[in-house]
Amino acid sequence: MIDNDYEDNIEGDMDFERYIDCDYKCHECSQEDSIDYCKPCNSVHFSDNFAHWISGDSNFDELIQNSQLNADNSYKFIEWIEYSNRNIEFIAHAELMRHCWDPVPNNRPTAVEFENHKEKFTREQKNKWKAILVELATNPSKKSQNMLTSKRLLSLKIGT
Repeated sequence: MIDNDYEDNIEGDMDFERYIDCDYKCHECSQEDSIDYCKPCNSVHFSDNFAHWISGDSNFDELIQNSQLNADNSYKFIEWIEYSNRNIEFIAHAELMRHCWDPVPNNRPTAVEFENHKEKFTREQKNKWKAILVELATNPSKKSQNMLTSKRLLSLKIGT
């Protein structure tokens, strides 16, 4: 913590930790974490929740689960959101949709189920979060190619 008269007390050789608390601790396990994200605790929470969602595509599930288990901050994982739980608005042909919601979720890429197809979208912040949904091809050979492309795009988007 910074005390009220810190300016009068600061000298070149003083211990700044006395004036500025730089330690970030997890509120669950008390281990040091990265400001707001404890990898061990969040990995356990994600793992406990794996049984409560499924995309219907084991490769896509693995991509999502790996991102959750290996994330070291709240911007480096993706999550599955059921289509039925969201308001998705038609804006073009079936391959392009816009998705808006409130309240604002954490800023991270998300996977969505849309009319029995697997969808991939990324979010950007304006007044509300908006997302562009891109349909993965239903053709198995194209789906594999799209999954590889999606992994690359997600990696670029989330910095892994």
